[in-house]
Amino acid sequence: MTTIDYKEIRDSIIQLHGLKNIDKRYIFYHDETNNIRKFYLKEEGYNQPTDLNFVLGGICFQQSSANLQELFDALKLDKSTKEVKLKNIAQGNFEDCLKSPKLTTFLNWLYESDLFTHFSVLNIFYYALVDIVDSALAKMEEMIPYEQLLKSVLYEVVKRNHEEAHTLFIDCNYPNIPPEKVNTFIDGLLSMIQNDEHEEDAHMEFGKDALMQLLVSARQHGMLVFVQDNEDRILQENFLPFYLHQIFLFYASSHIFDKEDTIQLLIEEYEILYGGNILTNYTFHESKDDMYLQVSDIFTGLMGKYCYFVHTKTMEEIEEALEGFNKFQIANLKTILKLQDKSEKENKAFIHATVSMHEQMKYGFINNYMSYK
Repeated sequence: MTTIDYKEIRDSIIQLHGLKNIDKRYIFYHDETNNIRKFYLKEEGYNQPTDLNFVLGGICFQQSSANLQELFDALKLDKSTKEVKLKNIAQGNFEDCLKSPKLTTFLNWLYESDLFTHFSVLNIFYYALVDIVDSALAKMEEMIPYEQLLKSVLYEVVKRNHEEAHTLFIDCNYPNIPPEKVNTFIDGLLSMIQNDEHEEDAHMEFGKDALMQLLVSARQHGMLVFVQDNEDRILQENFLPFYLHQIFLFYASSHIFDKEDTIQLLIEEYEILYGGNILTNYTFHESKDDMYLQVSDIFTGLMGKYCYFVHTKTMEEIEEALEGFNKFQIANLKTILKLQDKSEKENKAFIHATVSMHEQMKYGFINNYMSYK
């Protein structure tokens, strides 16, 4: 069994992000979408698509008078429905889901209730690349203020040159690069960035230049510490760290997770401590027996589709889609954003995104666009 005391980690997260009120006693319900179990390199491509986001989210509250049976009755579901899921109230891609009258009922009820929403989104492929930049920065004497820009630039360049990047990763056994291939790997990245002919704005051009300078500096050390001494070609072993994050960050709260055998088996291998005390603040329930988990399934499934919408479209494509939305799509999207605002006002830590800076800008664009609707 692995024993980890998360107090110092938690304290550093609180200080870094300026978090407040996370010692409140909430009750969290969690469901997930796109839990692909493991992400790894194959000789031809990857075992899963590289455009997926893992989302862990749901609803939470301190005390609630919400009547979930009232909500389910208002949704007028088929009488044969034994477990309510997103597909029972909205289907298709994000744009199609927004057309659903049942989704309107669900979102409006949730917004008017005393429940809050929470979610963490992880861009899986982006997360598999950030250790390259972190490794190059490890030898820097001072922190640089544009670290997130460097990671975003690397991610965008690798995406655009995916075949060349995949060949480089395979040849250098990423993320377990042997010492004799570190400079070969860095040279491959430098060549990829230099030959990337995508037209950039001044911000991204600066990022490209800065990233190349950083990699040249890293080459002198001949070491990329975080992408060495790992398991061959395994980009993401599992998503357990994101479950653990919720458990120790909100250690004073109770966490009810949708029953997920893989995660349960993994978490049983850990003794989770906070300040020397064992945390037992989490359980796993069958969602078919718990309406709160079913509401969490609907919300998390919807957020998964929203994140995919943002992730896979350019800024121009997003703007074009928004301009084509009908009044029902606009109303539903505005309620989603209002739900986020309501929850963030309660607790900033309810929403967490591990995505590129460019992706964050797309979320910001949508928020700004919809504020004028």
